[in-house]
Formats: sequence, structure tokens, C-alpha cells
Amino acid sequence: MPSPQKHNEFLYRPLRICIILGSTVLFAFFVWSAAEARKRSSDRIVDWMPRGSQELITYRDRYQAHFAEGEYLMVSWKGCTTNDERLDILAEKLVASQGDAADGEAYFARTMTTRSVIANLQEVIPRLSDERAKDRLIGWLIGEDREKACLVLVPNPSAWRASPAAAVEFLLTTIEEVTELPRSDIYVAGPSIDSVAISAISKKSQQTLLPFFLLFSLFLLFCCLRHYFAALLVFWVALINEELAGTLLYWFGAHVDSVSMLNASLVYVLTISGSVHLMNYYRKTLSEMQPGDDYRSVPMLTFRKAILPCSLAAFTTILGIGSLAISQMVPIRTFGTFASLALFLGTIWFFLCILSVLQERPIKRWFPKRNDDLDGCDDKAGNHPPGSPQPTGNFWERFGLVIYYFRYPITLLTFLSLIIFAFGIKDLRTSVTFHGLLPKDAKVLQDYRMLEENIGGLIPIEVVVQFPYSDWQDRRLLDQLHFIDALADELWVMEHVDAVVSALNFLPHLPSQTDGGRAVTQRAALEGILERNQDRLRSLRFSNNVENILDHIENCHTAHCVHCNTFEAFVIEAHHEKRGENARQNAIIHSIERYNSEYAGTYWRLSLRISTQKRLNYADLTKEVKDKLEAIRQANEEMNVESVRFDVTGGVPLVQQAQHMLLWDLIYSFIMAFGLIALTMIIILRGLVRGLLAMIPNVFPCVIVFGLLGLCGIPVDMGSMMTASVALGISVDGTLHLLTWVNTALRRGMARKEAVLYALQRCSTALTQTMIICGVGMLVFVLSDFVPVARFALLLGIILLISLVGAIVALPAILFSPLGRFFEGHERDRKKNWLL
Repeated sequence: MPSPQKHNEFLYRPLRICIILGSTVLFAFFVWSAAEARKRSSDRIVDWMPRGSQELITYRDRYQAHFAEGEYLMVSWKGCTTNDERLDILAEKLVASQGDAADGEAYFARTMTTRSVIANLQEVIPRLSDERAKDRLIGWLIGEDREKACLVLVPNPSAWRASPAAAVEFLLTTIEEVTELPRSDIYVAGPSIDSVAISAISKKSQQTLLPFFLLFSLFLLFCCLRHYFAALLVFWVALINEELAGTLLYWFGAHVDSVSMLNASLVYVLTISGSVHLMNYYRKTLSEMQPGDDYRSVPMLTFRKAILPCSLAAFTTILGIGSLAISQMVPIRTFGTFASLALFLGTIWFFLCILSVLQERPIKRWFPKRNDDLDGCDDKAGNHPPGSPQPTGNFWERFGLVIYYFRYPITLLTFLSLIIFAFGIKDLRTSVTFHGLLPKDAKVLQDYRMLEENIGGLIPIEVVVQFPYSDWQDRRLLDQLHFIDALADELWVMEHVDAVVSALNFLPHLPSQTDGGRAVTQRAALEGILERNQDRLRSLRFSNNVENILDHIENCHTAHCVHCNTFEAFVIEAHHEKRGENARQNAIIHSIERYNSEYAGTYWRLSLRISTQKRLNYADLTKEVKDKLEAIRQANEEMNVESVRFDVTGGVPLVQQAQHMLLWDLIYSFIMAFGLIALTMIIILRGLVRGLLAMIPNVFPCVIVFGLLGLCGIPVDMGSMMTASVALGISVDGTLHLLTWVNTALRRGMARKEAVLYALQRCSTALTQTMIICGVGMLVFVLSDFVPVARFALLLGIILLISLVGAIVALPAILFSPLGRFFEGHERDRKKNWLL
């Protein structure tokens, strides 16, 4: 049987040994799991949208399902022209070669070069000159000078997604071999490489900065704790919790990306913060011991003193981080969910591990000695009779007296800051563009600039035009093309559109719709061309025909379409059974008819190309396209196009929706964090006014920073958005610890002024240490090349340093002022602990 726990020790000794020894096993397991999670990270921007969002459903069901070209790559190099035969050699080699692709598949499904398209056009359209053919390709396959050319690659989805980084490396290596040019002269851009570039840059930054971050935080720990064993103990526990964050991502099968992987570093610094506070309570408990006392009871006494404030501090931090879980953006939601879960488990772990180690190996250097002040920031307040005057000469006491003398200006300035900077928040704007995620000197952005200057815009706005089968089955394709032609002409005149690509680029000019003999002959000839080239237009991904829901399911591959997953089995069953009286079967047939009417028809694609170099308002641009489409519908009423459906999707609408979501996520998550934390403070402090006053020093840092961002017109990205709720949750920690010591002093009978001075002397050092470790430690990631991580680290560091001012300046000033009377309570409550 295990030996019984001694009443004055922390846990049973066998359990303590298991915790200490098991930490090594856990660390090894967590390291492996976190490494596996990093291997399957993906940064495809389309995956950042919530699955149920209408924009993503439109993108997958109305565009990808019918044209299967959601991703592509544009390739060119220095000196690449229409006469460059290396284009054809490279195109053939990339499609034929399998490289290291999984299951023996090629990385690229098909290619299209400027030279091959010109040749195909001249094959379909007799007597088409080279110059006329080039006219059709300007802005998307050939430059304005009619010479600069490119190669367009469509990835093989299964092989590409299995290993996108390997596919890009294979592509670049092959281009180097064929062109004999250095990579600096090779330009590769397009939606398919965006996620690869994000992953590569963020991983490189993590690998470079993480060791420096860990060493820097360890250095700060040595400076703060001034004891190598204490610093290494906290560092070890923080390392375990850091790997725990990645482990949770792996075993829960969460979507892992460069943003969600940041939760490991955040959990690391928050573990250090909590552990430093725990060590502070350990030292204070030791300082109150008397000669002859049993020091074996110190860990248990520390636990009893620290469990409430440390748990409450962790709880409010979890509320702040967890509020991000309501975000519609997948990376932010993943970050909030798993960072808060890791912090919850990590808080339990650092209590168990640190106190078990201290029970087995106490820090004897901190044991009290006769006439020896152990802590330069401590006084002997705890050893004086209640209400007795405190010794002078202590730094924090002098600091507190300065705040006392300036309590009214400081309090007034705090409230004015809230009011003034709150006006700037209404001017906040968001940005989620691909180019906003990477540094300006990134190679992929340089490639974008070169290709857009030489060829044309690379960001697509895709317009899907559906002619319903029920209304248009007896209408000729030529009538549909005339309407598509009217759409293309109108969209061409938009200011920021570099090119409009459609099936018309690959067909002869449309004949007149008059009844003249020549026009009739031309229409008959073109209809013959259309009949012969329908499969070719389909292969070019600019036309598709869907006769029933089964065709739609086959196009969708049942993986992307939301509706297909529900109705696939029913549809197949109904097509193989006769109509009957069975109610279920009739319901299935009704569903088939309804979905046939919605999806069946002829689909045409118009692709508008926009340059990434222009600072455009994507919301206004998307609205302008939709307005143009409706205007064209009304202008062509004689063609009976009321039933024609337009869907506007692609990169620009998706980014525009992401920006809209991000702004509301910032508002909702901060309101939720503030509401939950304020409610917690009201319950803890047992008073509405107390709770709200205690929130003021924690709110004003976020208001100042985000108000300045709004006033200066600096856009908020994903990293910036996360800092508000996270910083609010962390900054409450200082408030809780300070109020804990104020409450302790008040219960001992001290006056309010002496109680605040007492609290400042007891916890200000720990508060300063933890805020410096969290704020300054995270500033290491400001050097990251992944912009959201850099901005998150910068703003979090700034807000936490401002919140330190709130905790040790603004809050004491409020407590010194007449408002501090609310924290004294009634005479009958003086002996009650209103923190419980």
C-alpha cells in the first residue's frame, strides 16, 4: 500500500515522483505529436473561410464543380517571348514527368502556353493571323508589347495537395534545367503557390526565431527569479506546455496553419507568467515562516495561497483567448479553441509539476534568515501587527506614494484616454489580402510584380453564367454566346480590369443577329464549329453542360458540394427505381426535380483578371461587377434572360468576404471577452461597481492601441485582430493579483491607503516580471517574415506593457481616489473575503 500523505506535504510522495519522472515521457510524446502536426499544416486561403459561408459554397458548388480550375500557376522567365521554344519543351516535360508525386501521378494535369493557344486558335479559326490571335491573349497570356509570353499550369489536385512544397521544388528544378537560368530570373505566381509561399516563409521564421525566443525567455527568467534552479524549473514546465499546444492540434485533427501554430508560443509565455506568480507566492510563504517552522509544509501553504488568484487569472485569460473561438475565420477559431484548452490543461500541470518538485527539492537559498531581507522588493509588512505603519525606504512604497499624490490626474487621464481613443475605433478597417501576409521583399511577391508588369493581372474575379436547362434547352448555343459577348464587352470597360477571358477568346467572331443571307450562313458555320468543339471548350474550362443532378454530383466529386453529400444516395436510388406510391420515394423524386431545376443547364465562365499592385476596395469592386451584370440583364430584356443566373466568385469576392468577417470577429470577440471577464470580476468582487471599475485599467490599453490604428488608418489583419481579446484576458491577471493583496491587507485591518501600498510592495515585482516576460518575450516574433505573426507579437507586446501601467499605476490611482471606497465594503463585510 502507498504510504499515507503527510498532512503538511503536497500530494503523496509516490504521486509526486510519478509526476516528476512522467514529465520527461510526456515531453517526448508531445514533441513527436507537435512535429507531426506541423507536417500537415496548410495555408490555403480558401480553407480559411467557414464551410457554411455562402461565398465558399458559391465558389465550390457553382465554380469549382463545373470548371475545376480553382487553382493555377503562371510561369515565365527573363527573356521569355512568343518565339521561345522552351515554353513547349517545358510544358511537355512537366505534364509527362511524375517527379516524386504520390501514387505515381504527375503534379500537373494540363498546361497552356502562349504558343500553344495561338496554334489552337489558328486551327479552329482558319486564316487567323498571328497578330489577331495575339489580340485575344493580351492581358492574360501575352504582354502589351505582344512579345512577352508565359506558361499556365493547372495542378493535379490529389498529387499537389499531398505535397505542395515538393511540387513547387520539382517545378523550379525543371525550369532551371530547361532554361538554364538562376531562380532569381524565374517568375512563378498564381493562387496555387500562395499557400506554399506562406507555409515556407512562416516555417522558416519559426525555425529561425523559436530557439532565440526560448533562450531569450530563459535569460529573462534568470534575471527575474535570480536562481538558476527556479528558472530552469519554470522553463521546463513551459516547454512541456508549449508542445502540448501542438499535440492537441494533432490528436483532435484540427486544421493546422501558420496562425494556429502560434498558440504554442503564446501558451509558453503564459505558462511562464503563471509560474512566476506561483514562485512569487512560494517566496512570500517562505518569508513569513518563523525559525523552527516545518519547511516541508511550504508547498502546500503556497498552493492554498496561490490556487485562487492564479486560477482566476488563468480563467480570465482563457475567457479572453477562448472568445476567439466564435470567429468565422478558421485559423482564428482554431487558435482560440486550442490555445485556451492548452492553457487550461497547462495551468493544472504547472501547479502539479512545480509544487511536486519544490516539495522534493526546496529552494533553500530563499529560506528566511535572521535579519536577512530575502527580497529587495519585499517589506516586513507581513510580520507587523495589523494596521501598524510599514517600514520606509522600499522602492515600491515610494512608487506608490508618488501615485497617491497624483491620484486625481492619473485617474482623470485614464478615463479621458478611454473616451478620446474610443472615437478612433469606428474608423478601423481590415485587410486579408495575400500580399498583406508576406514581407514586401518576398520572392513570390517580386514574381507577382514581374508577371503583372509583363503579362497582366493575376487575381481572378470569376463570373459563372448559368442558362437553366428548362428555359434554354430549345435555344441555340449561339444565342447564349451573344449574351456572353454583351457581358464581356461591358465588363471590359471597368477601370481596374486587365482582361476578360471567356469561351469567346477561343472562337471566331460572332456573326450578326440580323436575318441577312450572309449572316445566316455565318451563323450556320459557327454553329457547326460549336458542335465540333464543345468538348474542347469543356477541356479549356470555360463551358460546361449539366443535364441532371447526377452530372452535377460527378462534377462536384461529392467532396466539395454541400448539397450533394445529402442527396447523392437518394438521387442514385430514385434513378434506379420506378415511381411508386411510397412517400419516401416520392419525396426523393421531388428532391431530384427540384435540384435538377436548380443545377441543370449550360454554364459559361468569364474570368476577370485584376492586378495585385493596385490598392483596391474589394467590396466596391465586387459590387460594381454585380451591378454591371444586372444592368446588362435589364438592357437585354428582348433576349428573355430573366431566368439566367449570375454567380460572382473567385479570389476577390472571397477576400472581400474574409475582410468583412474579420472586422465583425474583432468586434464580437472583444465584446464577448469583455462581457465574460467583466461578469467574472463582478462575481469575484461581489459588486457591480467594483467589477466595472476593476475592468477600466484592463480595457484602456486595447482602446488606446486600436484607437490609434483607426486614427492612423492602419489596417487590421488576422494577427492584429487576435491581440485585443488575448491581451484583455492576460492583463486582468495583474488586476486580480493586486486586488488579492489589497483584500488581504484590508482584512488585516489596514486603511485603504496602507492596503494599496502593501499590495504594491507584495506583488509589483512579480507583475512587472511577468508582463516583461510575456510582452518583451513575444517581441522576438516581430522579426517574423509572416506578417500576421509579426503584428500579433508587436501589438500584444505593446498592449501588455501598457497594461502593466494600468495594473501598477492606473488601478492604484483609482483605489487611492474616492472611487476606491467601493472596494472597502461595509463594516459588517470587513472580515469577509470578497474575492471568494
